[in-house]
Amino acid sequence: MNNLSIISSFASCLYLLIGLYVFFHDRKSKIHVLFLFMTISLSIQAFGTIFFYSDPFLERNTLGISITNLGFSLYLAIGMHFILLLTGYLKHRILLIFIYGPNILFFYLNFTKHNLFTKKYIDSGMWKFTINFKDIFAIIFILYCLLHVMVILVSLFLWMRKIDSNREKKQANILFLSLLFTFIISAFEA
Repeated sequence: MNNLSIISSFASCLYLLIGLYVFFHDRKSKIHVLFLFMTISLSIQAFGTIFFYSDPFLERNTLGISITNLGFSLYLAIGMHFILLLTGYLKHRILLIFIYGPNILFFYLNFTKHNLFTKKYIDSGMWKFTINFKDIFAIIFILYCLLHVMVILVSLFLWMRKIDSNREKKQANILFLSLLFTFIISAFEA
């Protein structure tokens, strides 16, 4: 196990602990429950990345891809639900169908081993993937990710502008900047 695998293992546990900590502060709060589910999905994603960093065998790495994709697609949906609820923009529960619905397709593709990549190879001791842009499902997944990221960032930005409390405005600003930074890093990493 290399250093990045150890960091991923640590991150996986840390996400769970943070989620549980927040959840136990107020178990009845919808925001806290969603935050717990969001950290669980991040924990699943971090667990899957352990394979990327340490396993030289493609067959076992495929399991890591499935685990990571599960966590990542759940994170985007739960994250969008969390932000829309936090900002007050989730006015109709019917929106939840559009937020979570596409995940059914992605779960099916994920567990039927549908290949969204044209090339999988090891570079500098780490697995790299080339997205299959000729596959309609790969394009749909990319658009799904971009739509969720944009809705999350725009919702936070608009909410941040209309908050009156300085404390809440600072919290919203920290949340916005940290998510923006995370999404930019993720874009370069992918």
